[in-house]
Amino acid sequence: MGFVIVTHPFHPLKGQRLDILYVKRRGADVVFVCSGGVSGQITLPAGWTDRGEPPQQRRLSAEHLAALNTLVRALGPERLSGEALSALDVLARGTVEGR
Repeated sequence: MGFVIVTHPFHPLKGQRLDILYVKRRGADVVFVCSGGVSGQITLPAGWTDRGEPPQQRRLSAEHLAALNTLVRALGPERLSGEALSALDVLARGTVEGR
């Protein structure tokens, strides 16, 4: 069946070549069941491999950053450090004002 290379930037197997055991569908998405991982088999969405769409090379828009700021604050400031709250403020203000 061939192989895939894990491309997801935060996956512990990033950069590794895994043999494909079989391919299946999950709704409209394709996943690869590969040999490897802790249990001997690992399932990877196509988008996390070299067979997926390449990641978009663009920054978040000001609107998306402001929405992220709102979402994180809605989770509650008690979950965030003062440094994280300050960084969110700078990010949201700087991006929205710098349009």
